[in-house]
This record gives sequence, C-alpha cells and structure tokens, in this order.
Amino acid sequence: MEHQIGYVVIGTVHPAVADGLEEALAEAGYGCNSRPRPTGAPCAELDDDGQGLALRIPGSGFAPLRVDFSNAAFLRRLVRGGGVRQALARAAGIRGRERPRVLDATAGLGRDGFILAALGCEVTMYERSPLIHALLADGL
Repeated sequence: MEHQIGYVVIGTVHPAVADGLEEALAEAGYGCNSRPRPTGAPCAELDDDGQGLALRIPGSGFAPLRVDFSNAAFLRRLVRGGGVRQALARAAGIRGRERPRVLDATAGLGRDGFILAALGCEVTMYERSPLIHALLADGL
C-alpha cells in the first residue's frame, strides 16, 4: 500500500520546530495548516506526543515515524555493530586512529551519521525533506 503525502497537519510542536516549517513545506510542495486541505488529499500529522516529534499517516496502519537514538535496536547496533570494523566505518575512511570529517548529504533519520559521530568522526548532516529534517532536529 503506497501513501503519498500531499497535506500536513502540524499539531503541537515546539516553537523552534514550527518556526518556518509551514513555509518550508509549502516550498517543497506540501499543503499545510495555513492552506485549505483539498478534498481527498493524502494527509500526514506532525505532532509532539510527549515522546518527541512524530509523523503519522492516519489510517495507514504504520507506526509513527520518529528519530530516537535511545531505542533498544539502535543502541544494540551502536554497541555491538562492529565498531571501526563495520562496513559503514570502512566506507567512511576510518583507518587506525584517523577519523575523517564526513558530509552526510542524505541524512534521513540520522542513524549512519550518529554511528560515525560515535566512532569519533566530525559529521555534518543535510536533509532536504522539511518533514524528515524536523524529525531529525527533534531527535538530535
């Protein structure tokens, strides 16, 4: 089942996140609170539910999407993922004590960038989607 988001309802979010978010969403082609929702337009809800910022697609059956660097699966990868011997570290150029500066130009939910930072790299992350960027900023 494919869900393409065309309209975003921004609920209770921290003012720092909300500031400029509607404009960024409009620039990216999303409708949002300040513009009327077209009938039948696929919709997503961005809201702070007390556990952090979450993106929900009502009626999709999907769990809310959030950036959480403290969940058990991620912490297991961080602790037992192989350290500097894992493929991600080798691909980033980690050799011996050398820790390169890394540009993650497709940051997404930030997992790879977080792992590289935990391994000692200086990481700069960019994310072009305003929705994912808001989730990532909240998670960080």
